Amino acid sequence: MKLFADYKIKDGYKKINIWYIYNSYKAYIKEEKYIKFEDYYKKFFKGRLYSTHRVNKIPMTLTKKHPYGKSFFKYRGNINDRGRSESINHSTYKEIIKELYILNLVINNKQIKLYVSYSDIEYDFTANGNNYSADVYICFYKSVPEEYLYRWNGKLLLEIQYTHAIEKEKVRDCYVEGLPVFEHTISEKLKMNEYTSSEEELINQKNFIKEKLSEKIYGKLLSDPELEDYYSMIEKLKTENNELKKHNELLLKINKSQFDRIKALENDSNELKNNNEHLIKSNKAQAEKIKTLEKENDSIKIYNNSSLNDKYNQLLIVNNFQSSKIVSLQHENSKLINYKNSIEKHKFIKFLLKLGGIK
Repeated sequence: MKLFADYKIKDGYKKINIWYIYNSYKAYIKEEKYIKFEDYYKKFFKGRLYSTHRVNKIPMTLTKKHPYGKSFFKYRGNINDRGRSESINHSTYKEIIKELYILNLVINNKQIKLYVSYSDIEYDFTANGNNYSADVYICFYKSVPEEYLYRWNGKLLLEIQYTHAIEKEKVRDCYVEGLPVFEHTISEKLKMNEYTSSEEELINQKNFIKEKLSEKIYGKLLSDPELEDYYSMIEKLKTENNELKKHNELLLKINKSQFDRIKALENDSNELKNNNEHLIKSNKAQAEKIKTLEKENDSIKIYNNSSLNDKYNQLLIVNNFQSSKIVSLQHENSKLINYKNSIEKHKFIKFLLKLGGIK
């Protein structure tokens, strides 16, 4: 028995629950016209219901064709020989786990986290020559601890225990085949009601269980095989790890040497920068000083030119004055000479007169 199915639509499939059909029927007879539920089901849903498998979907049908009965989805035809006749809890738990992309498994208080890349329900496989079906087949691309990715080769079969446990033969054959098997037992606290009164009740129950399972999935490993090349791979990884460690130590030394060199260059660069700043300041001061001196020199030139001109003019005045005085003195001297000559001439004449007896 199942509460969920894939409803075939134009662009693929739509996941629905049993209440989707009943609620759509109620809306139809309210808005369109009244028809019997059986006729409504045949018109809109018959031949369009399939299992929720990701691949190889199986045709499904509704168990009771009336709107208020305790109905479920089931596979069409007689295919119960593969374990597909089950309880509501068992089928719903498989659907929920298939929807999880991170599985937090707890085994003997040890947590293993799997990052899921693909999962599907009721996965058919062959182990040790026998055919089986896994409740949920899981492929994962990452695990924490990391060893489980290699130890389990990125695959896990997850079984749900509700009314009966997994068969011993199945566990044995999975171990021989190298397939790990994890079994989760549905607890009393997380059981679903077999019958719900509304779609809201159904969805709330499912979401509550999904929230709890997303946190932790408690269980036990029934099959925990170690791949033949697992230990050789571990040894290889240890060797590679040691080589990487040595290489890392060498790189650390080289990096330290490079770091010291860079540090020295930085110190030299800082010193050069400081010297350059000092020179710039010194050059600036020298430039200011030169500028001041140039101004002072210009002032001196102006002063000197003005002073020399004044002195030159004064000298010209003095010279002119001296020249005028010399001319005056020369004139006086000439007068004196003439006077002297006149006196001497007069004396000479008087002398001659005296000699001649003339008074």
